[in-house]
Amino acid sequence: MMKVETMLPALPVAVVSGACGQSGQRLFAGLGSAGQAWFGLDLTNTAAGWVALAPFPAEAPQQPAYVTLQDRIFVLGGSVWDQRSACMRQSTRIWAYDMQQDVWHCMPFEQHSDFLGAVAFADPQRGLMVAGGYHRGQFDDFCIRMNSLAQEEKERFRSDYMAREIAGFHWNQGLRRFDTRTACLDLVTENPLLATCGSALLQQDGLAWLISGEVKPGLRRNGIVRLDTARCEVMATEAVTGGQVFGGGDGVASPFAGILQQTPVFAGGTYFPGAAKNYQAGSLFAHQGLEKRWSDECFVRTGEGWQLAGKLPAGRAHGCSFVLPEGILLTGGDSQDGVPVLENWLLSDMSVN
Repeated sequence: MMKVETMLPALPVAVVSGACGQSGQRLFAGLGSAGQAWFGLDLTNTAAGWVALAPFPAEAPQQPAYVTLQDRIFVLGGSVWDQRSACMRQSTRIWAYDMQQDVWHCMPFEQHSDFLGAVAFADPQRGLMVAGGYHRGQFDDFCIRMNSLAQEEKERFRSDYMAREIAGFHWNQGLRRFDTRTACLDLVTENPLLATCGSALLQQDGLAWLISGEVKPGLRRNGIVRLDTARCEVMATEAVTGGQVFGGGDGVASPFAGILQQTPVFAGGTYFPGAAKNYQAGSLFAHQGLEKRWSDECFVRTGEGWQLAGKLPAGRAHGCSFVLPEGILLTGGDSQDGVPVLENWLLSDMSVN
């Protein structure tokens, strides 16, 4: 990938693990580390910069699922600060931002849900689809317990919690449909492969790709899942070749992704080098003692697989991806050790500059 200097303005504040959306020449981003702040950029008037829009009217979520559907951006779940328990918990709310009216609406949704870390996508036949997500009961209980224990007990509890097999985390295996008219969530089909959190999602010509992601805390999928969106079927797992991360058996969480010159692309993300080998060797707390790293590698889809195409100027993850005529705009997110990044990068061809 090539980094091209772009005159597009940077976000006014850091947006890490937030939400974003796009409608024609208008870009939207916020939440996550930005709190309730929500911004818009008009590409026909970039001199105005990112303009503050209607703030999010509730506790702002971290790592929600989100998708643009017609004239609204839907934000599903995520983790929020709970004043009563003084710790994080999963939100069960679904919000819709009206891009025309600049107003947030809370959907009348009251079903059990596991949206933290999930991905959402728009399907022409079914509407809003959701895949993956962290088990809400386990997440909430972990946060409450960690908040109540002494430091020595916290370490023991955390170690026991992490030292479990993938199946023990019970992440959401279903591909679910949210009906935006009735505010009902239905199971369409089960995902026969391992559920993930923190995947990126790409769509093109009736297909969707779930880009890597975690299969349990600290352990990433070493591959890409391809979906047939019309049939709502999992078709295959596509291999990723080349590079240090996937070549070492690991994968990434929270990468950037987009379609560049009709070619699916993903870049960056976080990983724990060696976690996959540890898990395969029987160490269930696979990332214990490993350094979390931010990947700088870029991959493109060629045929039925993915190949290394180059590198970003530095490792980056947890940000927003926008597909523009000039290329894929990367904005927000963070770099190594969680340092927020405001600088814009534009991926525009198949080499790295």
